[in-house]
Amino acid sequence: MVELAFSNTEASWHSNAQLNAKKGTPVKITKSLVSLLAAVSVTTLAACSQSEGDNGEKSADATTEVAANEAEKTEDSDANADAQTASIGGSYEATVDGQAIVVEDETIVCQEAAGTMNLAVGSGTAGISAMLSTDDNPTVKGVGMMDADGNTLAYAEGSPMGSATATKEGDSYTVSGEGIVTDPQNPTSMETKPFELKITCG
Repeated sequence: MVELAFSNTEASWHSNAQLNAKKGTPVKITKSLVSLLAAVSVTTLAACSQSEGDNGEKSADATTEVAANEAEKTEDSDANADAQTASIGGSYEATVDGQAIVVEDETIVCQEAAGTMNLAVGSGTAGISAMLSTDDNPTVKGVGMMDADGNTLAYAEGSPMGSATATKEGDSYTVSGEGIVTDPQNPTSMETKPFELKITCG
C-alpha cells in the first residue's frame, strides 16, 4: 500500500507539473503534492507498528499520529496553497545510509504555502519530499522518501523516533538526520537509518 499511495500521488502531480511547465504557465500546487509527505509518513509508520512489542507499537503509533495531524493541517490549508504558484526545476542529492536515492526523469517542485516550505522531487515510481518552516533557520516538519523498489524512509516532527535538522543558503536547502525505514520484503520491520537531502530550487 505504501508504494501505491506514494507513486500514484507522484504520478498525478508530476504529469500536471510537466504539462504546465511546457505551456510556460505558473504551476499551482494541489493537495496531492502538498500532502505527499504526510501520506507516505502515515502509511509507512502504520506498517512499522505491526511487528514490534508494546514500546515499539507506542513509538510508531505516536509518530503516525503526528504525521496524520500534519496531513490534516495541509488539507486545511489547501485552499491557500492552490492560490499560490511554485517554482519548477533545480537539482537534488539524496542518500539513505550512504546509498544514493535516484529519482529518474524527476520533476523538482518548491513552494511556500501556509507557513511551510514544501520541497518535492518526484516521478511516477519514486519520490522525495520535505516540509520545512519558512524562517532563515528552518525546522524540519517532515521528510519522506521512496525509491523505485518501494523502500521508504519517513520522519515527522515530534516523533519519538528519528531526528532531522535543516539549513538554508539562498535557494538551497540541506536536510539531514535519521528516519524510520521500511523494507518491502519485510514490511513489518522497523529501524532508523541516517539520511541526507539537498534540494536547490530552480
